[in-house]
Parts: sequence; C-alpha cells; structure tokens
Amino acid sequence: MKDIANAEGISEKYLSQILITLRSAGLVDGFRGVHGGYVLSRPPSQITVREIVSILEGGLSIIDCTQMPNSCPRQHNCSSQSVWRKVEQTLSEVLESITLEQLARQHQGKKGQSQPMYYI
Repeated sequence: MKDIANAEGISEKYLSQILITLRSAGLVDGFRGVHGGYVLSRPPSQITVREIVSILEGGLSIIDCTQMPNSCPRQHNCSSQSVWRKVEQTLSEVLESITLEQLARQHQGKKGQSQPMYYI
C-alpha cells in the first residue's frame, strides 16, 4: 500500500479508507498475513468506472433535486431539472461504458508496463 500511495501521490491513510469502502461494497476482497493485501472480487472487465465512482462518491447526482424532487419547492415549474437529468444520464452512460480493465490498459500504455496490476 505504501508504494501505491507514493506512486499516486496520496497518503496511505486515504488509500486505506478507499480500500475499506471498496471492500464494504464488495468490489475488493482483503486478505491478512504475510502475503495479504487486496484483490478485485470480480474480473476487471466486469467492473465499470460508473460502479467505482458511485461507490466512492455516493452516486452521480449533480444537483439534489434530480434525485430528490421534493427537495425543491419549485420542482413543478423548473425548466432546468430536465437538463440536469440529461447531463446525469449521459455521464452515467459514459462511465458505464468504461471498464477497469480498459482504464488499466490505457494507463499501462502510458507507463510502458507489460501487465496491468489489479492487486495491492
């Protein structure tokens, strides 16, 4: 974890919090011991960026009223709400179309690595 935190420019504590969240959501499995660490619970080709972002960010809602229409007293006369819903739908579709495997391979090409790493 230390090497990854350094390589990504984040603290180990922050990386640990991310991994705990991903583990709680069932996206990664953790193992203790000498050869312990974290591994993906599914193949990277079956994990989308949308799933990761939703887990870590709590959803893709840009503004509250698209997910909770009753939160705004002007919901019945709001012309911009439909625009924000379209933006969120497009964002969701784009993130759903990208898998962790695709993202890792793209990163691999930039770093010149031979194999992407899916474990910590």
